[in-house]
Amino acid sequence: MLHVSKPAGSLLSNFTTWIQCAGLSFRTQLQRCYLFFVWNAIVFYEIVTGKRDKWIGIRNFPVVYEKGGLIVLNKHPDLLINHENPWLYCLTLQMQLFFNRPCFANWKLNNMFHFVNRLDYATSGLICIASDRLTAGIVSNLLCFSVANAKRLHIRTLTDLFQFTQVGKAFNKKMVGRHYLAVVWGHVGTRKFPEESAHVTTIRPNVYHVQMTLGGLVHKWPCGKQQKLVTHASYKGCENPRESSTYIVVLEHGQLYNQPASRLLLIPTTGRRHQLRVHCAMGLGHPITGDLIYTSLPFDQARSTNVKRDDTSPLNHKLERMALHAFHLNIVLRSGRPAAQVHDHRRADGNSFRDSRVLELYTQEPKFFSAPTAWRSDQTFYEMDNWRNVYIP
Repeated sequence: MLHVSKPAGSLLSNFTTWIQCAGLSFRTQLQRCYLFFVWNAIVFYEIVTGKRDKWIGIRNFPVVYEKGGLIVLNKHPDLLINHENPWLYCLTLQMQLFFNRPCFANWKLNNMFHFVNRLDYATSGLICIASDRLTAGIVSNLLCFSVANAKRLHIRTLTDLFQFTQVGKAFNKKMVGRHYLAVVWGHVGTRKFPEESAHVTTIRPNVYHVQMTLGGLVHKWPCGKQQKLVTHASYKGCENPRESSTYIVVLEHGQLYNQPASRLLLIPTTGRRHQLRVHCAMGLGHPITGDLIYTSLPFDQARSTNVKRDDTSPLNHKLERMALHAFHLNIVLRSGRPAAQVHDHRRADGNSFRDSRVLELYTQEPKFFSAPTAWRSDQTFYEMDNWRNVYIP
């Protein structure tokens, strides 16, 4: 089943929201009024001060799928999932959800909602929210295929993954649950990978597998502000290191503002914080365009002075956003039951997927760069229309 995100603000969407809000309590209606005015005031202030380029309306709520306790949204770029003081800084997806779908809110949760997957502030694309903890837990298990399961099933390469998943289409799509589009600096594959890339395996030309042990690192910026970043486990101060894995397919080589750049398809099999950004910057040695943190690697003084990286730093500030978008999501649902009842694939009766179906969700390909002449394609390796061909041996 194919779902493509619809333009927000349609008459049907507004009418549905009005019907849902008609039965809300007086307190909730006051909270929504408060959010409406404070949200717009914050957006106006950030645009005037230059922190934000585009207006985000609180009613600009692009729903891709909504049924039976699941809602999937096409998240805006440069939007937080939640904030520690949500009623003071309400420019978050959490408060946008409360304004448009207050019936999903659970006041016992710190974040008010069951977010099945999460996206960075700068990342746009598909994000799934469940109505209850049970649904959120089951769907979360189906979005990622863990490294532990891969080892247990003797899956070592992308080709092995494809051959193993020929058992059934549903199982195949369950294994690969999320896909991202990204544009990175440099032509991937034309030069040697950095030292850390002993963790990079070349599956075949223009298809790579990055496996790195990542952990948190508290970095103090020159202004005195501290921020939790992610780095390789070998760096001093790295905390709670965990394995991470991403398959990377080079779609195109091109030019971005006359600088070499590559368009990539990213397929994560784990869900670590900032995983894709670190795998591109430290694993491949090609940071994502518009990434103001991992392009320069501020926690690594030796590599921060690298001329190659500094050449692209001014261009990152010229770009409107970071070029990373979650465009494809698969969820396995069990037929004959409410859509929120996700199929438990751990049954041992041998017919686990007999009565299941795959909910396949897409968004339209994002326009990372507003200027039509910003990106120019030089060489195409794979087309997005037949991207599944990358699995064929």
